[in-house]
Order: sequence, then C-alpha cells, then structure tokens
Amino acid sequence: MRLLLFILLIVCFACSRTEQKKIEQNPTQSNEVRYAKGFEIKQYVDYTAVYIKEKNSNSRFGKLYWLASKLPSQPRPDSVTFIQIPIQKIVCSSTTHIPHLVYLNETNALVGFPTPDYISSEQVRKRINQGLVEDVGQEADVNIEKIIALQPHVMMTYTMQEEANSYRLLNQFKIPVIFNTDFLEQHPLGRAEWIKLTGILFDKKAKADSIFSAIENQYLQLKNLTDPVSYQPTVFSGVLYGDSWFLPGGQNYAAILFQDAGMDYIWKDDASTSFLQLPFETVLTKAGTADFWIGTASFTDFSSLKNADKRYPLFKAFQLKNVFHYNAKLGEKGGSFYLEEGYLRPDFILADLIKIAHPDKIPNHNFHYHAPLGE
Repeated sequence: MRLLLFILLIVCFACSRTEQKKIEQNPTQSNEVRYAKGFEIKQYVDYTAVYIKEKNSNSRFGKLYWLASKLPSQPRPDSVTFIQIPIQKIVCSSTTHIPHLVYLNETNALVGFPTPDYISSEQVRKRINQGLVEDVGQEADVNIEKIIALQPHVMMTYTMQEEANSYRLLNQFKIPVIFNTDFLEQHPLGRAEWIKLTGILFDKKAKADSIFSAIENQYLQLKNLTDPVSYQPTVFSGVLYGDSWFLPGGQNYAAILFQDAGMDYIWKDDASTSFLQLPFETVLTKAGTADFWIGTASFTDFSSLKNADKRYPLFKAFQLKNVFHYNAKLGEKGGSFYLEEGYLRPDFILADLIKIAHPDKIPNHNFHYHAPLGE
C-alpha cells in the first residue's frame, strides 16, 4: 500500500511539473531586460510574466507575477500572483519608485507612502500638501491597517522579507505586493531599467521602454566621451560613520559610474558589489593623495566637514578643494533628488562626474546633483 502511494505521489509531482512547463512555454517575446539582473519579463499571448529574483541572484527562489487586463485562460499555479492592469492606485515604500510615476505621468496614482517628507518630487509634494498621499508609517514597519484602508491595487516595496513586514496580510485582502529591488543592481543602467516593471503595471510598456531607451542612449554617448582618455584622475568616496569609513566596493554601482566617467577609483580592484567598512587610517593611507573626493554624505561645506573630524584636511583632495557633494538639489522638505531620481537618471550622474574629471569633454554642462563644497 505504501509503495502504491509513493508511486502515485511521484506521478502527481511529474504531472504538476509538466503542467507548469506547459503553462510557461512558448512566450511571444523572451526576456526584454538587458542590464538589470533582478527581474525578467516574458510576454505571452494573454499576459505578461514578471519574475523577480531573490536577492538579485540566479537563485531558484523568487516571485512570479502574471499581469493582464483579465485572468489568463491558462491554469495559474498557487505560487503565481496575478495583478490586473492597468493599476490605478499604488502605495510605494522607496523614494526611488517616485520618479517612475513622474516620468510615466502617473503621480495621481500614489495614495500612500512611509514618511512622505522624504519625497522631493514637486508634483508629488503638491499631492502630499493637498492631503492626497497618506503617511503609512515607517519604512521598516509600515502600518498595514492604513494600507488596507487605502485599498491600493498594488503595494510596491523594496524588501522580500514578506513575513517580517506582514505583507502576507495584504495578499489576504487582495492587495498584491510587488518587490522592486533596484537598489541591488550593480550596473547603473540596470537600476534605471526597473521603470519597465512600473510601466507594465500601468499598461504603459511602450512609454516605459521609450523612456529607458532615451536614458540608455544618453548614458552610452557620455561614456563614449571618456573611453579614449589617457589620463584618469584618482578618486575616492564616502565619510566616517562612527569609527568606520563607508565607501563603495570595487564592483559597486558607484564604482562603475566612476569608471565610466574616466576616473581611476582607488578601490577598483576590490571584488565587492556592496559597501566597504574601513578604518580611517586605511582610507588615508590608500586615498590620501587622490585627486578627487566625491560623495560626502550630508556635508556640503569644508567647515562642517572639518568640524566633524579634524583629520579630514589630511587628504590632498581636501587641501586642493577638490571635494564634491551630491546635494546640490534638495526637495521642499530637504530630501535629496540625487537619492530619489539618480537611480532612474544615471546619465545625469555620469554627466556630473565627467564635468568634474574631464570638464573639457562637456564644457556647457550644468551640474544636476553634484557641487563643490562651499567654505
């Protein structure tokens, strides 16, 4: 009897795998994502399949979504989340999601956000000031009850820790949770490419593709300006937090931007894609004679930087006044446009960096986000 049950289980499992394969075969268009590693898009006859990987890896774990105007005719596995498009109301959890709404002309769809003071977009701030965007708590602990009351068609979040954030409760109330892990992308254009996902949610795929293509073309044209340069000024980044200096690893998003701008990043040979945590002495030894210091967190003048730590003036870049911050443009409540919009516009960041390192390449460029530190 046990043998018979075991055989039946094997047969059922095989049938299930066969059915799943049948459901997912023969897309009309295969993966349309070129730079991003965290998600895939496949177009089928009557729905779009979006697969979001866990931790931006090739792991077999992740989230699969079907997006369509109505339920597809194919049987849908329980593990697949269906989202009816176009959506009309959304709750977002990261300021990096906001530019997608702005560029797609869908800012009116935003009905909730955790601590909306961080948002810089002028269009969205207007809605916030009119009381049209609900404060749904803190990023790490959103108010699930408020979100349920808003009845958004989608909750977009940046974490896949579903249990820890009680997002499974939203699914029980028919509010799909979609994960946007743009911040994990290594390539600058990979982060920008996540607008394709938002475009599908609003049934504006063509518009999103067009927006990304324009950004890609501009980025690659700028990169071509620095490809032939023979001299690459040295650069480092970051500041002290407590006893540790945080700076980009050698394969980090920021390091790639430095490279594409024709700069010689001091930690370029490091294999890390995240951030390094180093003692001050280590940074001074390796970057003490670097030409440029770019990215000083909230410090925008030399006086406040020096007051924060008397050792900062030991750096050659400090002495030569070759220090730049990225807070040249702030929102109404002090939010950073660089941190909000920069993921979508790496071409703006790249142009700023080229202006710093090779000003002759783009003499008429005005900074978008960066500026030299004041006195």
